[in-house]
Amino acid sequence: MLDRLKVRDANAGDLPVLVDHTLRMLKLNAEFDPLLKPSDEVEEEAFGYVREGLADGRGVVLVAEFDGNVAGIPHARIVYSRSYAPRLLGHVDKFYVVPGFRRKEVGSVLLSRVEEELRRKALR
Repeated sequence: MLDRLKVRDANAGDLPVLVDHTLRMLKLNAEFDPLLKPSDEVEEEAFGYVREGLADGRGVVLVAEFDGNVAGIPHARIVYSRSYAPRLLGHVDKFYVVPGFRRKEVGSVLLSRVEEELRRKALR
């Protein structure tokens, strides 16, 4: 299966699917923890969050596709730390794997690629 999995940088054309999967992740989190209730503006906030992530030069937003279907999306970025050395840290903010692709190493592939991209961006 992994030989048919393609991981690529997300682009503006992916905005609808990125927002949809971000909303799915937020709602799933709320199912596990009732204290994480999505706000009334969650759709607008998800749209803004994804759009900013795509435009942010320190951000990493990827799409994993399997036969043209989205299998997962991670959102990560480089952040500056006042407390730790090294000062630049990679932070995975959102991570969603579609249920049918879980436990099939899609998440591991995505995380490896996120780490690669964060290292590359931190070295610039």
